[in-house]
Amino acid sequence: MEENKNKNNKKVEILEKNEINENITFYKVKNKENNILYSIKKIVLRNESEEELEEIKNEIKILSKINSEYTIKYINSFVKNNSFHIVTEYCEDLTLRKLIEEFKSANKLISQNLIYHIIKEICLCLKELYDNNIRHIDLNPDNIFLTNNKKVKIGCFGILKLLNNYNDFIMENNNYYNYMAPEIIKGEKANNKVDIWSLGCIIYELCKLDYCFNCSNIISLHNKIINEFHDKINLKFYECELQKLIDMLLKKNQKDRPNIDEVYKLVIKYCDSGEEKKFVGREEKNKIKIILEIKKTDINKDIYFLDNTDYEDENGNKHFHDSLKELNESNVKLYIKNKKYRYQKCFRFAETGEYYIKLKFYFSLKDCSNMFYNCNCIKSINLSKFHTKKVNNMSHMFYNCDNLSNINLSNFNTENVSDMSYMFSHCYNLQNIDLSSFNTKNVINMSNMFQSCDKLINLDLSLFDTKNVIDMSNLFSYCNSLNNIDLSSFSTENVKNMGGMFYMCENLTSLNLSSFNTQNVENMNDMFCHCENLKQINLLSFNTIKVITMEKLFYNCNNLIDINLSSFKTENVENINRMFFGCKNLEIVDLSNFSFQKVNNCFQTFFNCNKLKKVILNKRIDISIIQKEFKENNIDPEIIY
Repeated sequence: MEENKNKNNKKVEILEKNEINENITFYKVKNKENNILYSIKKIVLRNESEEELEEIKNEIKILSKINSEYTIKYINSFVKNNSFHIVTEYCEDLTLRKLIEEFKSANKLISQNLIYHIIKEICLCLKELYDNNIRHIDLNPDNIFLTNNKKVKIGCFGILKLLNNYNDFIMENNNYYNYMAPEIIKGEKANNKVDIWSLGCIIYELCKLDYCFNCSNIISLHNKIINEFHDKINLKFYECELQKLIDMLLKKNQKDRPNIDEVYKLVIKYCDSGEEKKFVGREEKNKIKIILEIKKTDINKDIYFLDNTDYEDENGNKHFHDSLKELNESNVKLYIKNKKYRYQKCFRFAETGEYYIKLKFYFSLKDCSNMFYNCNCIKSINLSKFHTKKVNNMSHMFYNCDNLSNINLSNFNTENVSDMSYMFSHCYNLQNIDLSSFNTKNVINMSNMFQSCDKLINLDLSLFDTKNVIDMSNLFSYCNSLNNIDLSSFSTENVKNMGGMFYMCENLTSLNLSSFNTQNVENMNDMFCHCENLKQINLLSFNTIKVITMEKLFYNCNNLIDINLSSFKTENVENINRMFFGCKNLEIVDLSNFSFQKVNNCFQTFFNCNKLKKVILNKRIDISIIQKEFKENNIDPEIIY
């Protein structure tokens, strides 16, 4: 055993020494006077100023005053031999990272009750920190400990990122970027909601045993965090309330996220009322024919199925059927109860087995939104006799039916439908959709309608009447296999939002948008982002007089050589941030009608455009903005007026 002395000349005995790398060493030490164990982090200094070191010391002094059962207590800090030392209480218990790895290795999921318990404990810790005006900043499974008596303690606050060597370590080895909130990546002003975002990522990881956002490189990871949605957790094993909680915490806009008090109240509600969800294997329920009868007296009420263990009747009386082994027409229990989400749970049984579903309605249905939401084990649906004449809402109707490969909508009457947003979103295995019977004359919202339909190769929308559509944002986003789409019949004169419309359509090689009338469009963010095989595009008919933002418009369009935007008028555009980012084969770009009078952000507009040879500009613009971009990206194209 080695002996050493700290700043106060108290003798300590080094029990364990763990050299992480040449710059960082962890010690487990014992105070020989009172036998109390401590941890010491030793970090070699690298060009840190005295002001930075003093700032860390002051922060640690503040943290040391917090005497909480939920935090690793900070004891002291000092500089010795060109190294910064931080002394904390010793915690030898399990980190959440190790807990996740253990369950992953055993091919098991962490119980819902334990997850709720961990969330509740983290909330209590964050509440205490915020009451003391302290933000954690670096919340992740590596610095959250689970003690033997299931108490949670949090340590390793983000103040240590001011030390260069430690900052490099956490970013390279502790997956720091995987928990970074969008506002931090974008360099926006942040608040306590960054910890709320990190908590959402941690809860997701506890459920999925994998990162919420994971990529092989930092640029792709940043793009995912800012622009993409997280996947769903296993709703066969966890209650949907846990998914809702994750969705709330991972709102892209920090203003939309709940505060810590709101999170805590929700967790208490779910934790105290929730029970472990019992998973029933497919082998126990095999292709059972269910007839769901909805009568006139049930209009405007929400209809739910319970699973095969118990059910509740209309009077609220509970009945238990522990011996029940299968669902069939005689023992399926139907009950009426007011709930927030119409029709959602009436199809819940489809999540745990393969079923043939026959619906029998005795009244005219008006709202089909969320009808098959998350029924992710249905493979085929025949709705050819489904009467939809009076239906006005089909939003999220088949959302996340990720095993659905065949759907018959041949007799769908959609003449009164106004909302088709997210209708087929996340139907990953849907290979063909016949929408020839669709009447879309009254549709206003088509946002995200085909989002993440990964296997769609062709899509015939030639009969679509879109003259009243206002929102087409993300309409085809993540349709990675789509290689042919004819939009010549599309009327877009009333559309205001085209943001992300063709986002990640990686197989599209050409787009004919000559018929598009964009006179009212305000948002073109990400419109062609990641269309990596797009070789030609004609946008000369585009009227952009009302467009406010063109951020990442052609981001990573690797195969575009010539982009002619001579018709673009940008008097109202405020943001062209990363507009041509990653267009590595781009040689000529025509911006002859561009104006930068309102542009306040053109960060990395031409990043990685290394082959850019010629830029055509308007003589009246301030060329210094463009020249600054060229200089920062080491390119020197010919400028023509």
